[in-house]
Amino acid sequence: MVISDPTLRELSDYWEELRNGRAAPYRSEIDPRHFESALENMFILEHLGGSNVRIRLAGMTLCEMMGMELRGMSLRALMRMNDRVALDTALGQVLGGPCIAHLELDAHAPSGDHRPAEMILLPLRSDFGEVSRILGCLQVKGRLDTDVPPVRLSIRAANIRTIEVKAGSEPGKPPRGPGFAEPAPGFAHAPAPFRAIEGGARKPGTERRRGHLRLVDRD
Repeated sequence: MVISDPTLRELSDYWEELRNGRAAPYRSEIDPRHFESALENMFILEHLGGSNVRIRLAGMTLCEMMGMELRGMSLRALMRMNDRVALDTALGQVLGGPCIAHLELDAHAPSGDHRPAEMILLPLRSDFGEVSRILGCLQVKGRLDTDVPPVRLSIRAANIRTIEVKAGSEPGKPPRGPGFAEPAPGFAHAPAPFRAIEGGARKPGTERRRGHLRLVDRD
């Protein structure tokens, strides 16, 4: 599996380091401070049963591409109609293997502008231990005309790699920390808490697109 985008490679390497021979790390082990330059392009998916996989958290770039807040939507909404079955197959392999998926894509703007893109999908455990989350990131190569959303994605190739698990490795217990941990259960009618995750680090040689990024996660 060849990942050409440096941001995706960095995220994949961080995920590999965290899992340390296990099938997948816990979501709560993921610390966004280790990949701030990817926060605008990353997302967390949640498997709700069957083929129902929803966006639990999305970075600003993905929301701008679609022209709306993506929380609670299916990732299929980003795809062209003919590519949604292929995406479902890749998601099923990531969760069921578990496996890593690297998708070679094309991003299409309504204006007719299009650019090559890459997406990586990495399995995560929930705090209950099952592989029911996916850490993903989408990178579009070059500047795409996104003034009139939505942007749609098509799949050129789906590369799937089975995860090698070390003999005797255990999932361990989920840590509690500053990352994407699930919140502790509260009162039945208590409002869901918001958490703002700081990000938007400037890449070397580039200017920051906006003054500051706050990735807000309400679980």
